[in-house]
Parts: sequence; C-alpha cells; structure tokens
Amino acid sequence: MGRGSKQLNAQVQRMRVQEREVRRTQAMKAAVGGTFAGDSTYQFAMGPDGHRYIVGGDVSFDVSPVENNPRATISKMQRIRAAAGVSVQTTQNDRVTTFMSVRTEGTARSQLAKMADVRGGHRSSVGVTVDVSA
Repeated sequence: MGRGSKQLNAQVQRMRVQEREVRRTQAMKAAVGGTFAGDSTYQFAMGPDGHRYIVGGDVSFDVSPVENNPRATISKMQRIRAAAGVSVQTTQNDRVTTFMSVRTEGTARSQLAKMADVRGGHRSSVGVTVDVSA
C-alpha cells in the first residue's frame, strides 16, 4: 500500500467520523428541541473516494411565541435555546436561533409582568369599603 493510498484512507476515515458526529449532533438537537424542532439540513463535501460526506448541518426551530400564553412561550424558548446549544461548534443558525429565542422570551416576560401589574391593581382595590350614605 503506497503513501498516497494511506493518506487517502486517512482522509476518508476523518470524513466518515465527521459525518457520524454531525448526524449525532443533529439528532440530539432534534431530540432536545422536541416538537419545536424542524427538519435537519446538511452540507456535503466530496471525498477523495468519490463519495459525498456530510460535513455540517443545522436543525430549524420554531421560535414563534405560544399565542396568549407567555409562560408557555418562556418554557418553549428555554427548550429551544438548550437544543441550539447542543453543538460543540455553534453554527450561524445556532446563534440566530439563540438570539431570536432570547428576544421572544424577553417579550413574553414583559407580557407576564404587565399581567401581574394588572392583576395586582385589581387586587389592591378588593376589600375597599365605600360609604355612600353621606
């Protein structure tokens, strides 16, 4: 076996290992993201043996708020952020997903605070007696 053949085999082996790692990472992202995870997309490269190998990938996530439910939105965004953070090497998509989930969660937290203020305002008027006989 010649030197070139050994190098070719080593490169193919590295590409196979990388492909397995990308597939494993995307499966973990999808599992952590659960129902909020979409399809995986993959990037390919041609190996020296003429076969295509997966060299990168991303999972899409639904970062839309849960309608009329800020608590559920917060929980959803935390789960999405955990899923996007599974990668050892974060992708641009992971960073965008994280940013969008933080923004959506912030909006939901704001809504919760407003709801608490409104409820608190109503609570403060409960138990007040008004004397209308005067």
